Amino acid sequence: MQQTIVTAGKLGLSRSIFAQEQVQAEEQAKAQRLRVLNTVRLLYCQTLGAQHLVSWRKMTLVIAMSAGRALSAPLAEGMTQHTLANGLTVVLVEDHWHPIAALEVCYRIGSRSDPYGKQGLAHLLEHPTFPSPAFRHGGDTKPTALLGRAGATTNHDTTCYSQRLLSAEIERALAVEAERMTTLRVGPEDLAREKAIVLKERRQLVEGDTWRNVLEEVDSAAFRLHPYRFPTSGWPETLEHITLDDVQRHFAAYYAPADAVLVAVGDFHSQELLTFIEAQFGKIPARSLPAPSTVVEPAQGGERRLLFAPLAAPRIVSAYHVPALGSQDNAALTVLSAVLTGGEDTRLKEGTEQRQEGEREAYH
Repeated sequence: MQQTIVTAGKLGLSRSIFAQEQVQAEEQAKAQRLRVLNTVRLLYCQTLGAQHLVSWRKMTLVIAMSAGRALSAPLAEGMTQHTLANGLTVVLVEDHWHPIAALEVCYRIGSRSDPYGKQGLAHLLEHPTFPSPAFRHGGDTKPTALLGRAGATTNHDTTCYSQRLLSAEIERALAVEAERMTTLRVGPEDLAREKAIVLKERRQLVEGDTWRNVLEEVDSAAFRLHPYRFPTSGWPETLEHITLDDVQRHFAAYYAPADAVLVAVGDFHSQELLTFIEAQFGKIPARSLPAPSTVVEPAQGGERRLLFAPLAAPRIVSAYHVPALGSQDNAALTVLSAVLTGGEDTRLKEGTEQRQEGEREAYH
C-alpha cells in the first residue's frame, strides 16, 4: 500500500502555490474580460457606424463562451448608440465590473484616402495630432502622461485615438478628444520633425523587419488598383512631397464630427456621460465631407504567388479577400480572429504550444 506523508512545511507550500494559481486565474479572467470589451470597441470603430448592434452583441457572447470558466463576470448589456446634431456617432457600453474605462475616437480617414504620390499623409497627420493639443512639444506632452495608457494608430481605413484609464478620468479624456477634433497646431519645424520620426519608424519597424516586408509585398500582390496596395506609412519618396498645406487641408477635410465615431466602454452611467459628450462635442460645427473613394478592384481570376527572397528564416503567408468593412460577415471574421489569435490564451496559440510540447516530448 502506498503511503503519502505531508509535512506542515509542504502543506504551507502547497497552499502558497494554490494561492498563486488563484491570483493567476483572476488575472487571466481580467485580461479576457478586457479583451472582450476591447473587441466590442474595435468592432464599432472598424465599421464606423454600428449598424448591426444586436448582431454584434450576439457575437460578443461568442467570445465570452470561448473564454470558458475564466470569464465569470456577466457581459455588459448596456450598449447604446446615439448621433449628435453635428453627425458624431456615439456608442456607449456601460459596464460596472471594474472602475476602468476604454475610450476610442476613430475617423474615417486612412491611407486609402491619401492623394496619389503622397502616400503616408493620413499616418503623418496622426503624429502631430496625437499629443494633447493643449500642450506643445517640450516635456512629456503625450496623453499617456496625463490620462493613463493612450495610443494612436492609422490603417487603410481609419485613424484612431484610444485611451485606457480609470473611469474617474474619462471626462478629462473626452475634453482632450474634443480639442483634438478642432485643433491642429503644426508648423514647418513640427512637420519636419514628424517626418523624420515616421522615416525612423519605417526603417526600424518595416525595412528592418523581414515579416513586415513580406506583408507589404503581399498587399501589393493582392491588389492591383485599390489603394490598399500601398503601405500606410508611405515611402520616403512620397513623404518628401507632403507639404504643410497638405496636412492642414487633410485635417480640415476629415477631422469632422460626422466623419468620426466615439466609443466608450466601462464603468460610467451612460446618460450622464452622454450629457457630458454633448456639451463637449455638440458645439463643434458640422462640416461637409469629401466624396468617398470609389476605386473598384478587378476580380481576381486565380491564385497569385509571390516568392520574396532572400529571407533569414522561412516564412509563409496565405491571404484571402474578405467582405468589405461594415458587413456582418466582416464583423464575424473579426470576432473569429479574436477567438483564434487575440491573445496568449487563445485557440491557435494554445494549440501551437501544445503541439510543440508534444514534439519536444517525442524527441526526448
